[in-house]
Amino acid sequence: DGPYLQDLKDLVAELGIEEAVIFTGMVPHDETALYYKASDFFISASTSETQGLTYTESLASGTPVIAHGNPYLDDIIDQKM
Repeated sequence: DGPYLQDLKDLVAELGIEEAVIFTGMVPHDETALYYKASDFFISASTSETQGLTYTESLASGTPVIAHGNPYLDDIIDQKM
């Protein structure tokens, strides 16, 4: 969740994309692979990832990553748009 959850929900409503966006909240670890595989994209706005585990989990599930660039990502993701 986090401090921007309500702002993000408001933005989704303002853009009229409620049918396309799901805020799942905390997902149990044993269910994360199912969520990655069911997703069209993994999106992260984090500007300071120290481990980047979520990025590698997403890529391992075949789900494309949309993320803010950082040195860690430069080492694991080689395609940029």
